[in-house]
Amino acid sequence: MNKEIGFKIKKLRENLKFSQEFVAKRTGYNNSSAIAQIEKGKRFFPISKIESIAKTLHVTPIQLMGWEKYINNSNINNNMGNVNSPHATLIISDTGDRKELTENAVMLLKNFSQMEFEDKLSLLNTSFEILKKYKKDMNK
Repeated sequence: MNKEIGFKIKKLRENLKFSQEFVAKRTGYNNSSAIAQIEKGKRFFPISKIESIAKTLHVTPIQLMGWEKYINNSNINNNMGNVNSPHATLIISDTGDRKELTENAVMLLKNFSQMEFEDKLSLLNTSFEILKKYKKDMNK
């Protein structure tokens, strides 16, 4: 996964004709070697950097991380077990990982799967902001 995201960052950066130094400065890294390591998949960046890297490269955090494939209707509907039970299992298609879901999570995913794509992106970006604030508040 690190190599895939690193490769994506490199391609986005190169397409924009940005130097590693420029991306490093815009995202709060001290020098270009951090960006070089990220692009090679040798270093992962903390969740707190996702937004600044995405913004610098003119994409959303969802696009940067490759999460858009998980927010379309078919992935949610096809990868869930019996959604009528109080608990369901979501199977992540790329890895085969299984995630047990509560009744509330199943209800949220059902509603989410019926939303328009742009609304999904907006909701996920807003959720990302809330999680960042929550993490910041927890560290106080």
